[in-house]
Amino acid sequence: MFSGLLSPRQICMRQSSLTSTEGGDMVGDACYHCGRDSYRSPSVVVDAVATRDTERGMEVLLIRRGHEPCKGMLAFPGGFVEYGEDPEDAVKRELLEET
Repeated sequence: MFSGLLSPRQICMRQSSLTSTEGGDMVGDACYHCGRDSYRSPSVVVDAVATRDTERGMEVLLIRRGHEPCKGMLAFPGGFVEYGEDPEDAVKRELLEET
């Protein structure tokens, strides 16, 4: 069963062992192989799926990611819900910010 907490024996996306790290007030894990951080704190995120019908058929709005992870890849517009923010307001804000 997934508990949401990472243990040093778990595997990251690059199939490498994780090691515990501390930075400021954040505690997480980092990959031995790539150094990528994997924090234990859960975050709420939203994505917008915007479509329109055209003469050629249905089109879907995608963005090209500007930051890691997956920099340069296509994705739905979206991002983190700010503390105290309603998720519906967050998805509207992210859609405006990213398009």
